[in-house]
Amino acid sequence: MPRGVTIVGSRSVIMPFLATGARVVFIEDPNESVDIVQRLIDEGESVIFFTDDLADFLAPVVEKYREDPTPCLVSIPSGRGEASRGTMRIREIIRRAVGVDILKEVE
Repeated sequence: MPRGVTIVGSRSVIMPFLATGARVVFIEDPNESVDIVQRLIDEGESVIFFTDDLADFLAPVVEKYREDPTPCLVSIPSGRGEASRGTMRIREIIRRAVGVDILKEVE
């Protein structure tokens, strides 16, 4: 049975998400991220947001579940550097959902 929303990432980036009521899982070692996320999936987590610094580690898991309705695995920006993979992924998800790029910057 689907559970809910979990945010996964480094403590300094995802700490504010505690205020949302979502489940928050801190990852100290990125090499452990695959095992942690797979455990969350096995527990029935419906939506898992993870910081984009974990994207390369989690790529095989994301690919494995890409076509499945759940779990929904979404990379979110960690706030470091320019437009991140997470930002681009969220933009693409929204574009596919509504049919237009509503986040396009006005020129």
